[in-house]
Amino acid sequence: MSNTASSYNWFWNGIDPQTAASLSDKQRAEIDRVLVNKSASAASKDTSDIRLTFGWHYLVIRWGNENRGRQRLKVERKKHPVLTKVNMPVILAFWVPLFLGVYATLAIGMRGLVYLLG
Repeated sequence: MSNTASSYNWFWNGIDPQTAASLSDKQRAEIDRVLVNKSASAASKDTSDIRLTFGWHYLVIRWGNENRGRQRLKVERKKHPVLTKVNMPVILAFWVPLFLGVYATLAIGMRGLVYLLG
């Protein structure tokens, strides 16, 4: 295993030892090149994320341009549905304050409008 690949132990440890031993140096170098390019493209300039830790739990919010096709989105939505028991605390933690904030803003705006017109 080359030096570049040593930083990708997760990949090399997942390969059957006999298969890894059968690879030539050229094949290993090509795998290393693909791994390096893959990690570089994963940290793309058009995506961003926020990573928060709350005690024993963490939350990652990631956004960017959607590059997946419609078929892949359908498959992933079936595989990873949004409305599940596990996701509900995060969904509520996001939507409830947003709803209350919009409601408060509208209520204050309406009172201000009534005050100005009355």
